[in-house]
Amino acid sequence: MPANKYALIRYRCIDKCLTDKYHKYPSRDYLREACEEALYGSQEGKISLSTIDKDLRAMRTDLELGYEAPIAFSKQYGGYFYKDPNYTIQKLPISEEGMEALSFAAHTLYQFREIPIFQQYEDVISKIRDSLAVQTDGLDESYLDYMMFEEHPEYTGTTHLTSILKAVKEKLYIQFSYHAFQSDKKKNYTLAPHLLKEYRKRWYVIGVDRAVDKIKTFGLERMKDVEITEDYFLREEEFDAKAYFHHSIGIGHYGKKPKKVELKVEKLQSKYMMSKPMHHSLKVIKEDKEYDKMGLEVILTHELVNELMAWSPYIEVVKPKELREMMIEKIIKMQKKYRL
Repeated sequence: MPANKYALIRYRCIDKCLTDKYHKYPSRDYLREACEEALYGSQEGKISLSTIDKDLRAMRTDLELGYEAPIAFSKQYGGYFYKDPNYTIQKLPISEEGMEALSFAAHTLYQFREIPIFQQYEDVISKIRDSLAVQTDGLDESYLDYMMFEEHPEYTGTTHLTSILKAVKEKLYIQFSYHAFQSDKKKNYTLAPHLLKEYRKRWYVIGVDRAVDKIKTFGLERMKDVEITEDYFLREEEFDAKAYFHHSIGIGHYGKKPKKVELKVEKLQSKYMMSKPMHHSLKVIKEDKEYDKMGLEVILTHELVNELMAWSPYIEVVKPKELREMMIEKIIKMQKKYRL
């Protein structure tokens, strides 16, 4: 279990005493008094010499802390010292601003500790938080009063994440049954998994369907009876995820080639769209008083249409014709539902 905050403060205090060049070889009593002073006014109260002994032992040997501090006792001087004069548990030479940024990152990572794939790293995440607490006087969480993270979503299919990740790393085929949304029947697959990808609170696995030798995408929440085989797969070339999804929005690909898309966008909405681009290729081609002409190069997928529909009151798809027709089809369906 991670150390409590009082223990962390004591470790930091002991480290400070052992690295103090003006008071070398501090005794147990000196360390105890220094720790009591550091914790003055807290609920810790008086500190016993046995507590100091336990702290010294923990700093030397507790694998959970990971310090492996080279603490030794000098009979000649009657006190403790570091055998390595340059050692300190405060190993990160980071500025105050950098420490605050690292602390924020640790808090953010901590939000995901309950997701199955992150649970195996829970101890590591806790160690990072504990290490930060040692190097500061406890984690300052007050700024979180002024920030609200998106609530942790209930992911589905996450029970398969760890096993599929293992299969990806070890290049092992997986077998499973799959129930697609557009079908009433389940179908069995054997897949060479290449990548796990998260999109819009859902996890997907991308790999080569052994039966047809084509890359396919499967939503984990619709996979059942997942089994890792002992059968290895070999490919002449490694799957390049960045290249595969370079022109995609979301998880859609379908083996299509990208098309150049041109949009006519209201001036104000153009600024909003560029503040959080739907795709890295999005750019303003030409500016006007009321409208901007914007362009991007993407594969025409349902995810792209859904993204554009969110902006539909403020944009017009100029080209290509295929995408314009996809938008018209969506708009007509929507118009039928909301016709007065």
